[in-house]
Amino acid sequence: SELVYEHYDAMLEYYGTHLGVGIARKHISWYCTGLPGANEFRNNINKMNDPKQVKEALKNYFGALIE
Repeated sequence: SELVYEHYDAMLEYYGTHLGVGIARKHISWYCTGLPGANEFRNNINKMNDPKQVKEALKNYFGALIE
């Protein structure tokens, strides 16, 4: 899960917030492919534009899988 957070932050830093959030969506989709609840998670992430909201969703989703 730390890799996902680091990759997300790196994309925001490289592309900027506006582009980074959109570009990160496909990477986030790849990270959760085949995991429980992935479709619903992807649908929610794809509607989010606020990077803080996305990061919180990432922590909640991947954190729940780890526990």
